[in-house]
Amino acid sequence: MINTVHGSRFTVHGSQYWYAVHVKSRHEFKVVERLKKSGVETFLPAVERLSRWKDRKKLINFPLFPGYIFVHIHKIYEAMLTVLKTQGVVRFLGIIPSEPEPVSEDQIISL
Repeated sequence: MINTVHGSRFTVHGSQYWYAVHVKSRHEFKVVERLKKSGVETFLPAVERLSRWKDRKKLINFPLFPGYIFVHIHKIYEAMLTVLKTQGVVRFLGIIPSEPEPVSEDQIISL
């Protein structure tokens, strides 16, 4: 069975895929926490940088790709809608605007 939404085809049953998601700037960590509470597996590659103020220095985590996170979901409308309805999420990335492009498992592992 296949659901058609705005010309896009989403399979009802299938394996999970990784997708890149564009989120609001400087909201990456907040969006990841919200998605985890919704039961969505996420991946946010981060790097530690030394931030300096007048009175102190501190190591702070910064996203490796500012404005982007990765989600591991089934390619079904309901799962994608859960992600899109999360506060701070802008859109899925893909060549065709209405059809998200999966990211290969190898690329995720290499990060």
